[in-house]
Amino acid sequence: MAGQETPSTIEVLPGLRKTILKAGTPVEIEEGSQVSVHYTGTLSDGTVFDSTFDRIEPFVFKLGCGMAIEAIDRVVRSMNLREVCKIEAAPSFGFGRPGFPPRVPPNSSLTFEIELLEVSPFQASDFSLEQLLDLALKDKEKGNNFVGKKKFEYAEACYQMAINRFQNLHNLSDEDKNNISKFKVPVYLNLALCDLKLSQPSRAIAHCNEALSQEPDNIKAHHRIAEAYEICGELNAAKFHWTQKARISPSKETYAEVERIKKKISEQKKEKDDKAGSMWVGIFNKS
Repeated sequence: MAGQETPSTIEVLPGLRKTILKAGTPVEIEEGSQVSVHYTGTLSDGTVFDSTFDRIEPFVFKLGCGMAIEAIDRVVRSMNLREVCKIEAAPSFGFGRPGFPPRVPPNSSLTFEIELLEVSPFQASDFSLEQLLDLALKDKEKGNNFVGKKKFEYAEACYQMAINRFQNLHNLSDEDKNNISKFKVPVYLNLALCDLKLSQPSRAIAHCNEALSQEPDNIKAHHRIAEAYEICGELNAAKFHWTQKARISPSKETYAEVERIKKKISEQKKEKDDKAGSMWVGIFNKS
């Protein structure tokens, strides 16, 4: 019919489809956000096996924390506020081979009609440290996936989200602080890698310094910060970190890196001296 909006169907993942029935208002949603939804779930024969309307109140849960079946958890992340959509899910995104007797038979495909009612932003204080580490690990894995696809800007956003998970935490034990530090160091180094790929050496230096403040003898940190300093033309700073890398991990290769940067510094000094000499020759010739 003229003027009637055609539903838009999206394959979220193989075996998981979403059809938008009513558009909503864009809203920021991330893992750990608390969401409120109304839904009705049906089997392939149309039998309703669950509905929040029967319970009168909506279903409230935190994304990425295993509080909802995977079909709902994954699709809600892509929804807008007050959006209504239909979810068609293979058994692997529902209750799997066992089902959920007696309401859901084994190996059942499921259909949901769901509306996103409310989104509350992520608050670190609402989670245990174990949950935060799990969420941050998922962020890191997403970043690694983007790096594999050479989408470094997206990867950097994921890594930064992983770091931000631990903001505004108070009264942590020394063990908790140590666990967070161990997690953050490789993430900072992944950020530095993205910075270098995106031609942002100053940011790479800052991220490497964060890693080195927690692990002063981290070889990868010294390597990446040395690369960044070289790009910035700060050769003496680069030499310091190449030398530190050779001290921590002595080898033919690391010694060669030190000799290379020493040669580069000598060549730079000679070039400056030659330019200075030429300048004075010019001045004397004019006089």
